[in-house]
Amino acid sequence: MSITADSPSMTTQTTEALSFTNVGKRYGEGPFAMQGFDLQVSPGELVAIVGASGCGKSTVLRMIAGFESHSEGEITLDGNPVSSPGPDRGFVFQDYGLFPWLSVAENVELGPKQKGLPRAHRRDLVEQHLDLVGLGRVRDKYPHQLSGGMQQRVAIARVLANRPTVMLMDEPFGALDALTREQMQSDLSQIRRSVGTTVLFVTHSIEEAVRLADRVVIMTGGLSQGIPGHIRRIFDVTLGLDRDPTSVEFTDLERLISQEVHAQG
Repeated sequence: MSITADSPSMTTQTTEALSFTNVGKRYGEGPFAMQGFDLQVSPGELVAIVGASGCGKSTVLRMIAGFESHSEGEITLDGNPVSSPGPDRGFVFQDYGLFPWLSVAENVELGPKQKGLPRAHRRDLVEQHLDLVGLGRVRDKYPHQLSGGMQQRVAIARVLANRPTVMLMDEPFGALDALTREQMQSDLSQIRRSVGTTVLFVTHSIEEAVRLADRVVIMTGGLSQGIPGHIRRIFDVTLGLDRDPTSVEFTDLERLISQEVHAQG
């Protein structure tokens, strides 16, 4: 286990899929809600962002998604400035975001269809990604016929079928019961091994962050604290792929991160 200080420039990674440089966000003429945000994410890396409500975690995701503009600094994806939504970024929401009038297969097919891919290619992508999330047998069902965990698997398959450079996940398992949430965490780890997609993951659960992430970014501040949201500290997670939440190494890192989060302000 190793700990990195506040500056992400200390990392030895040299290639970034995603880069934030001195990014700030303000609404109208008010004070900055977030400022001085610097983060580089390598291809295939999963970076989790934790912190108190209002510190700017979800704002970070919305800016890279192109749903919101940044007020200063630069955001790039594969070296290209981000200014609007695009198919190279896929967003997995807490509330699944599935279209209820479309079947499971039709939901997953949506992105490839919008790209104008041939029907046979779209069918192959649907089958491939439903198999990836273990839902090949329910391809003809509708969202209301599925459990919450199954709906979230469909949402993940829909994003991955569009072959994004980065998958953005905003509390994706927050609405699930504890057992289903744990299973989804395991499923996400397996999916990452299979497809190698870069992931930026926002969560309020420190245990979830340590279970899943290669690095954990702690944010602090926000308008409610009277200072712009910013990165307080970054922890490297070097616990291997199969992590035991009861191990001393896991619980020690979870404790250290928790102390940093609760020391905010």
